[in-house]
Amino acid sequence: MFVALVSFSTELIGNSKGLAASNMFFHVNMFIIGVLLTLNWFYSYHRGLLSVEMKFYRDSFIKNLLMPVAALLAMAVTPFFPDQSSLCYLIIILKRFL
Repeated sequence: MFVALVSFSTELIGNSKGLAASNMFFHVNMFIIGVLLTLNWFYSYHRGLLSVEMKFYRDSFIKNLLMPVAALLAMAVTPFFPDQSSLCYLIIILKRFL
């Protein structure tokens, strides 16, 4: 359900530039998606649904946590700089280097 809201929340940001509420809605949506992705990975590994090594699991788990961390950072920045808060998602580029 939250993935389906991405297009709506993105359009909401585009149509209401500078409005903190629309940005916050987008960031909360992205946070929930990131948490659900991480929980899905955690559940699948611990139930034996994935046949991967522990190192690969740990690395992927840490990389998956970047999305909710970026969303939390964006939520913290939104009240002060709503137009620039989406720049916090650039932290996800770190995925390539971890």
